[in-house]
Amino acid sequence: FEGIVVYDRNGNLLAELTGYSQPEWLNDGRLLCAGLGSAQYNFNKYPGITDKYGIYLFDASLTKAKRIDNGRADAHNPSVSPDNKMIAFTSYDKERQADALFVANIDGSNLKMISYAFPSEKLYHTAWSPNGKAVAVVENSDLYICPVDGKTAPVKMTDKNKMPLIMNTTKFMWIE
Repeated sequence: FEGIVVYDRNGNLLAELTGYSQPEWLNDGRLLCAGLGSAQYNFNKYPGITDKYGIYLFDASLTKAKRIDNGRADAHNPSVSPDNKMIAFTSYDKERQADALFVANIDGSNLKMISYAFPSEKLYHTAWSPNGKAVAVVENSDLYICPVDGKTAPVKMTDKNKMPLIMNTTKFMWIE
């Protein structure tokens, strides 16, 4: 089994979400996650899902999901803003032929690109700052802080002596 398994506090199985990864809970009980993109999964099991890769928002019952990335190619690495009103994720941008960092409202509206990688590079992992004004993203082994407004250039943090995050292979933790 490859996917997300959800149990309640008593150990009762609530859902097996085959073909999904990178889960993040919202305060209201909804679940944000990424589709794994493998042909072996039956994505038609859940209403509204017709594609494999993407960013999905499940309702609190975990029975209905909606793709919320506006059909972006290879969308992955989702994270929820601290106020639960926005998402950040990475996706391939055909125009630039490179990965890019996007933000949008939690329902997928107001999608905007706030940064992009060099064509030979790949973006991984996203994490919101505690105040919701920036998103951290890894480009290969370099860490960047990207202002959400998209007006200010990303700041490369790995060549400085001030690292605002602790990072393992899948998550960041902000240090203030």
